[in-house]
Amino acid sequence: MPPAFNLSQDQTLQFDLDKITQRIEVNFTCMKIQFSERLRS
Repeated sequence: MPPAFNLSQDQTLQFDLDKITQRIEVNFTCMKIQFSERLRS
């Protein structure tokens, strides 16, 4: 495999990890908001 292919593969993997991390952070924030609202009511 040429080095360029390996490099683009790593970049794609990093991009996927970034998207997954963002999604987890959003889900966690939503859970915290729901939890605090449940405590208030």
